[in-house]
Amino acid sequence: MSRLFSGDRLQQKIEVELKDAKKIIFISAYITEPAIRWLSEKIRPVADVTVIGRLTPHDINCGSSDIAGMEQILSNSWGLRCLSNLHAKIYSIDDRVIFVGSANLTSNGLKLYGQGNLEACSEIPPDQENLDFIDQIKSSALSVDQKTLSKMKDFLDANPISLNSVDCPHWPADVLPENKDVWVTDFLWTVPDSLTENEDESVEHDLAMLQISTPISRESLSNALRQSKCFKWLIRKLENSKRDSIRFGELTQALHSDLKDDPSPYRRNVKQLLANLLAYCQEYAIDQITIGRPQHTQVVSLRSANEKPI
Repeated sequence: MSRLFSGDRLQQKIEVELKDAKKIIFISAYITEPAIRWLSEKIRPVADVTVIGRLTPHDINCGSSDIAGMEQILSNSWGLRCLSNLHAKIYSIDDRVIFVGSANLTSNGLKLYGQGNLEACSEIPPDQENLDFIDQIKSSALSVDQKTLSKMKDFLDANPISLNSVDCPHWPADVLPENKDVWVTDFLWTVPDSLTENEDESVEHDLAMLQISTPISRESLSNALRQSKCFKWLIRKLENSKRDSIRFGELTQALHSDLKDDPSPYRRNVKQLLANLLAYCQEYAIDQITIGRPQHTQVVSLRSANEKPI
């Protein structure tokens, strides 16, 4: 039976497993230099190490992740990868032990110094499904090399004030092209208005995915929606359609095919994910998306430039 343990206990368990480790994949939304320095001191130079973080401009600008940690990873000749919708914290060592939980690869997450955060972690079996899930995250993440990191630093230096989560949730394409793969976590788990009415897991997910915080304005939510991967996925489907519109059933099938989550039984209801997205579009992007119901079936299309919302 899996038992919960704290971030400092996770640190101790990882240190034991790292002594003779050859393959290390650490996945963490946030990454900071003290944790990377700690990791550098605990592993053998010959180990194959990959670190995957969210690493958005906002995360770095507000200090949740830092450039120094990224520089240390690359100077160690480790693999560094970036996934803009990442929220998971997974520590995989030699495909034989996997730790998961709330602890980020940071000083506070692992309680390296001082009081740190109160985290909840556990060990899960390294079965093939779990290993495949980790491999999928790795393959979906974009590689960051020294040249890319230099572009990130130049962009941050040129935009020192405006990098809030609404203005810049992702890197510009000339810095880091956006990965177009979509996962369940890229879609909205709530319906409009519920973001300000509840405080459950779905609300927390949507706020993190949209990279917005409360209190929420209509403008900030509209801007965040249009920057989200799920909205961009819908726009691509509509732009690539051979017809002027797509029926709800066709979009559902397309989403089934495009979602990278596997195995499928772990997916949330795909119809509900699509219904949530369309509800948000109807509320916050009516100038771009039109949704009709001929013969009681939802039909979605792009609104033409000269077509005014009703």
